[in-house]
Amino acid sequence: MKLSRRTVGIEWDKLQFFAEVVNAGGVRSAAKSLGLSAATISRNLLALEKSIDRELFVREKSGMRLTAYGEQLVEDCRTIDAIVSQVEARMHTCAMDHEVRIAAVPSIGQELLIPHLDLLRRKYANVRFSLNTSSDNCDLDARGIDIAIRASRPERGDYVVRRLGQLSLGCYARSPQNGAMPSGKTLPLVVLGATKFDAQIRNSLILGLYPDNPVSDFQSLINAMRAGLGQGLIPDFVARKYRDLSPVPDQGEVFSADIWIIIRAGSYRSRIVKDIASEIGRLVSRHLRGAEDVPDPRTGCLSCPSREHA
Repeated sequence: MKLSRRTVGIEWDKLQFFAEVVNAGGVRSAAKSLGLSAATISRNLLALEKSIDRELFVREKSGMRLTAYGEQLVEDCRTIDAIVSQVEARMHTCAMDHEVRIAAVPSIGQELLIPHLDLLRRKYANVRFSLNTSSDNCDLDARGIDIAIRASRPERGDYVVRRLGQLSLGCYARSPQNGAMPSGKTLPLVVLGATKFDAQIRNSLILGLYPDNPVSDFQSLINAMRAGLGQGLIPDFVARKYRDLSPVPDQGEVFSADIWIIIRAGSYRSRIVKDIASEIGRLVSRHLRGAEDVPDPRTGCLSCPSREHA
């Protein structure tokens, strides 16, 4: 049997843009999902239509709808995707030593991915997972990272990038046993990584405070806050887990940043990496939104976000 070489002329990247527009329901939604401009998506769609000499969409004032040819191409794409999934599933059934390397910012890695790692392990029994929760914005290619969760898009490199949502940070401190929470201007400030002029320390300057109690890692930050050493800047989704932490008055949301999932293009060609990235992306997005349908790491079922007892 010989594999056909006629697919050389197929522009797979443009087909992916086309499929994303169909799945997302429009150019703007697809652009937001992919972290690209609507102009980039539209330009690639027009280039695809020109290359096949067919119109894929009817463009109207009320929006876009698929042409008959466009509907057929959607079905063809789904058929191709299903076939590729079957082939890769068979290949990975025998690949008992497949490793997927994941990197995430400390708050998401330690408070969200680690508790759900066992669920992923049970679902992908043939995969070994490696998780890096360092605060260093490491070179993904140099460390062989397949999937990364970061607060900034890479400036260079061959990656598939999607925006997952917005991470909001607020000032929290141990809830007082009696009376009201003291003012934020009177509480000491606990910060992560005081030896580095990182984002958290820059946030402390926004508050008009300087760090009193530096700690070396994210879990130590949480422990210090819960021990009553002072207020700290942590993501709102993390604070919701702890009943003994409360918002500090007069501070509100201190900082927010877009969160991106970054997949190496070479790794993205693997169906198993693509599926794992999709699951991680959905998990992180739901927590960032504060949604109620988040997977329970013990059962794999969807459940309401819980708060840990003090």
